[in-house]
Amino acid sequence: MNVIYGSLAGLVVAAPIAAAGIQTGGGGEPPSLTASQTSRVILRDDFNSGEWGEGWRGEWVQDRNLRVYCEDGRLRVKGISGDPVPVCADHHEFRFTGLVSKQSADRDVVLACKMQVLTPLPNGKTRVRYLVHLCGAQPDYFFDTGMAHEPDGREGWLHVPIAHGFPFSHDHDYPYVSFEEIPFGGEHTVVVEHDAETKLTRGYVVDGGGWHPLGEYRAYLATTQVELKVDVPYDGVEVDVAYNDVRIYARPQNAPVRFVVIRPPFPGFPFADLDVVFRDESGATIAEGKTDRDGEAALLFPSDRLYPMGGEAEFSLNGESIGLARIESHGVDGLYPGDIWKIDVPERFRVEGEGYPMGM
Repeated sequence: MNVIYGSLAGLVVAAPIAAAGIQTGGGGEPPSLTASQTSRVILRDDFNSGEWGEGWRGEWVQDRNLRVYCEDGRLRVKGISGDPVPVCADHHEFRFTGLVSKQSADRDVVLACKMQVLTPLPNGKTRVRYLVHLCGAQPDYFFDTGMAHEPDGREGWLHVPIAHGFPFSHDHDYPYVSFEEIPFGGEHTVVVEHDAETKLTRGYVVDGGGWHPLGEYRAYLATTQVELKVDVPYDGVEVDVAYNDVRIYARPQNAPVRFVVIRPPFPGFPFADLDVVFRDESGATIAEGKTDRDGEAALLFPSDRLYPMGGEAEFSLNGESIGLARIESHGVDGLYPGDIWKIDVPERFRVEGEGYPMGM
């Protein structure tokens, strides 16, 4: 079996975000504040560079007729099945081809990925599964989430597990969510959420109609990794799927976004007792809090939203706004649960003195 194993990946990525310089606040508008991001996001890739990034270990090819490549800012798996690499002939009939990520020690995670199947599903006694796969690698317990056609004619959206060795997901008639409920065509976002404490994993499809639940199962994951792949153990099946904007990030329930507000001069003094309100791009209030004696406000963001998120964080002192920090979001870039955002404030809030103000 062509299994790829690797070492744990680093988890903290520094990602400075460009922001407008400090304004004087003409016309009564609050000045713009400079914000810089240190992101806890575990994996993110929009495939816009024409190749996959450093978070991946590489291709997993069990059918040499299927190509795995980047095109027009998406990951594609495409071809006509029929040239298998021998795998586990005495076990289960499967044939995986796709892209495998590096492992992460983070387990309390959300995996989200856009997926679009670009060819009709086959008919008759054959199988094709288009999968966003979350697994623990060792032991190889996992969740297959996506859409499929089965040899017995069943088809639709699925979220199926393997845990404690059995049952293998191909062996049992797990329920499908029909294409009448979640349409086949177009681009959808597949979401897999794993709760490290309860071991429960939930699958969803997110589209313009909202969050559609696919199921909930318990399985232990020692680590996490993602595989974007197809399972086509029959010859002559046309395959064409595009994946995009894949990201794995911390579950919002246990990963507050931390805003750290610093007053000049260098190296900076903490700005305590500021009210912090974050509004999304529609202007709706998402989270709010107050900076502590270290200048930090830890805000829990909602769990029923997809990340990254864009919007504005407003900082106020005694009811007066001292400025806005704008956070842009596009593709896989923006605010994530667990982020640290450092905020610099205008010179008029300078603190005269030397050293860190101990005892405040």
